[in-house]
Amino acid sequence: MNIMIDHTFMQPIYEQITEQIKYQILHDTLQGGEALPSVRTLVKELKISALTNGLNVSHRSEWLHLS
Repeated sequence: MNIMIDHTFMQPIYEQITEQIKYQILHDTLQGGEALPSVRTLVKELKISALTNGLNVSHRSEWLHLS
């Protein structure tokens, strides 16, 4: 999974992550049944705070409702 964070962008990091995952699902970059990265993996790869990513995890249920 390829997620890029723009720290200069005014959109919160958790929203950037959510939007990019939605985009990847809708454009078949992220395949059905493919596991999302763990919180620990995202924190490490994106070099962000676990708290920031924790906010993102609370939005995972939204990813199931893309319409």
